Amino acid sequence: MATVVRALPDRLMEPLDDPAARRRRGEADREIITGHDIHRTLTTFEALHLQAAGHPAATTALPLPLPTSAMESEHDEYAARSGRR
Repeated sequence: MATVVRALPDRLMEPLDDPAARRRRGEADREIITGHDIHRTLTTFEALHLQAAGHPAATTALPLPLPTSAMESEHDEYAARSGRR
């Protein structure tokens, strides 16, 4: 863990020194945020609350299948697009 913490400043500065990496990161970030539209987020929260309350129409209200872990899927997607996979 200490090694990761010591390497963090260098990793954070990499995009500043590498225009191609900065461009790839920007493209990957833009693709990731497109799935976080406020209307989609609110619809998802509403459907999850209805589902938790046992409302019969709740399962059809979800906009798209949700990933098991949003952080995991976004990390995997970024890693693939940035050439780390």
